[in-house]
Amino acid sequence: APVCWGNEMADVALTSKDVVIPAIADFVFVHSVSAPNGVRKYTLLNVRGRVYNVRDYDAIGDGVADDTAEIQAAIDAASTAGGGEVSVPPGTYKVTASLTLKSHVVLRLAPGADISWGGAAEGVLFTTGTTDPIQRSGVVGQHSKISGSTNVGIFFDLHSPQFCEFGGLELGAGTATSIGIKVRCDVTNASGYASKKTACFNAFHDLKWSGQVGTAIDL
Repeated sequence: APVCWGNEMADVALTSKDVVIPAIADFVFVHSVSAPNGVRKYTLLNVRGRVYNVRDYDAIGDGVADDTAEIQAAIDAASTAGGGEVSVPPGTYKVTASLTLKSHVVLRLAPGADISWGGAAEGVLFTTGTTDPIQRSGVVGQHSKISGSTNVGIFFDLHSPQFCEFGGLELGAGTATSIGIKVRCDVTNASGYASKKTACFNAFHDLKWSGQVGTAIDL
């Protein structure tokens, strides 16, 4: 599949009916536009260069301060801009409410970064919206950690994820009833009927569970 590296827009004419979209790691978004002579024209944009550091949104990462709002603000800023990467530097980031992942935004944890649940019992650490399937999103790290403490109910609660990636993470603590990753196919359309937009083409890799977990992946 054609890939446009850098931050520039590029027009690519494709005669094939279908286009194979690269994996989430490439962060290439494809938008179809009208073109003459039946040639399907696509605009490809690579947003790898758009990085939103949670420290720039006042996250502290000392394991004491509540960094929920600051991390969510970075995710929302990337989403509003059309997509990008939210960078989490080394540190322990306490969150007390669910972080909502957004389409076209990936949370990338540096080595030594730890997002630690400090909220209510049976809480959900990461979730997604239920209006539309979440696409080309994820949480990836490099020997990074997601700590559930003894209160977390679900580490990742994903609603109809598509082309998403979760990997390079250690899921720590939890309980005998905790769920590591729960994948739901429950997004509904505007009429309220079950949507055909099911979960598909997702990557779960290099995941380590430490401590207790009742169910690793619930599909």
